[in-house]
Amino acid sequence: MAKLDSKIPAGPLAEKWSKHKADIKVVSPANKRKLDIIVIGTGLGGASAAASLGDLGYNVKVFCISDSPRRAHSIAAQGGINAAKNYQNDNDSVYRLFYDTIKGGDYRAREANVYRLAEVSNLIIDQCVAQGVPFAREYGGLLANRSFGGAQVSRTFYARGQTGQQLLLGAYSVLNKEIAAGTVKSYPRHEMLDIVIEDGEAKGIINESVRGDDIYILLDVCNYSLTYSLCGYTNHMSPDDHFQDLKRVIAAIGGKARRINVIMPFLYESRQHKRSGRESLDCALGLQELTAMGVENIITFDAHDPRVQNAIPLHGFETIQPAYQFIKNILRNAPDMKLDKDHLMVISPDEGGMGRAIYMANNLGVDMGMFYKRRDYSTIIDGRNPIVAHEFLGADVKGKDMIIIDDMISSGESMLEVAKLLKDREARNIYMCSTFGLFTSGLEKFDKAYEEGLFTKVLTTNVVYQTPELLSRKYYISCDLSKYIALIIDKLNHDASISGLLDPADRIQKVIKKFKNHEKI
Repeated sequence: MAKLDSKIPAGPLAEKWSKHKADIKVVSPANKRKLDIIVIGTGLGGASAAASLGDLGYNVKVFCISDSPRRAHSIAAQGGINAAKNYQNDNDSVYRLFYDTIKGGDYRAREANVYRLAEVSNLIIDQCVAQGVPFAREYGGLLANRSFGGAQVSRTFYARGQTGQQLLLGAYSVLNKEIAAGTVKSYPRHEMLDIVIEDGEAKGIINESVRGDDIYILLDVCNYSLTYSLCGYTNHMSPDDHFQDLKRVIAAIGGKARRINVIMPFLYESRQHKRSGRESLDCALGLQELTAMGVENIITFDAHDPRVQNAIPLHGFETIQPAYQFIKNILRNAPDMKLDKDHLMVISPDEGGMGRAIYMANNLGVDMGMFYKRRDYSTIIDGRNPIVAHEFLGADVKGKDMIIIDDMISSGESMLEVAKLLKDREARNIYMCSTFGLFTSGLEKFDKAYEEGLFTKVLTTNVVYQTPELLSRKYYISCDLSKYIALIIDKLNHDASISGLLDPADRIQKVIKKFKNHEKI
């Protein structure tokens, strides 16, 4: 059985929270706006906390299950609210309030928390007064007290016979003031389902608010950096694990959303796109599973074979080429590059990637070359027919800059082999572009090849997991697609056409024009 960790500080009861306050780190006023605070519930405690934190300068998000923050059980406290202010001079104290509260709770309450409540009780009254609660007052202006609920002293502060209601009205008024000021953002009709825990700390919540909304689920099936523990072993999440989690999220939505859109940059099992022997068509089956569960649109990048979309002909399927991002980043890092047929060529490392190479070459106005892989079909090594040689088809590459473009760098052997063959033909600078930089065999081969001068730069996108080691390499350029994906989501969410985003020819030409005019790209 799991043991409850109530996070109560150590030490003597009367010193626990005072010592804890003295030990915790303080927040600089300059950093308050950098912190987001989530408050669950808009009852008396939640509304007061959210309003106070917003007024102090934090970014506060408050979630309410009702239509508005006007419904809480604190309204039942009509008799009053207790505090150890000892206005009647009848020897009341923090300890007496603590003891009476523990006794009134049949000795079931958590003592440390009750003691803390007794310690701050006087401040609670001051806060309520500041929030506009019309407590009863004595003739001289001091707050009135009475003995209530079996207490032996007069410590109950009251507002006629409607204390609970007045307390709530005061809290709601200051909360609405902070909402209007923009320091607090309110989320009505939101139900918290779970808490997101990282390293033992609450980092966020999962709430139910999808009914009637468009849902966009972004999934990187290649993120092996995530781990889970099973049977005493630490396992890295596989593409299958990620895909199963995706289906669980879709199932949890339960058909309440208006539309479900999945953005899966690396298409799940996309290399298993055609049947060979009695193999399963995993990619096609995966797409059919998603659409059967209610997914309306699937967005991916540089699908290994775009024809896989024929598995779901009645649903939205888009495969996007990041040619614009590659060209922009190459030109940023190659100011001396000449964009003409005599000085630049685009290379496809195999016949399957000719389409993306032709597109890039046509937009740059240069020639294209291609290697085709000659395999030994009489031999099988590691489940595949080994490559005997790379044969080149194209014009002379001597003295030219090369852009090699492919959909993925897996082990990198083919890409490095092509780079070596181009260098043997006296090519100048070689830029290797790939949408997905998997580097399944590590970076040592690329480090050695770079030292030998086989290539100039490697460019991949950030739509799949990038290791810190990869990001630290001086030959590596990360092409950011965050803004691009955000634009796609914005277009789909407003039911607008995304054709302009799918064909970036105009944007490519603008970048080329800036480059030729020596303008900042």
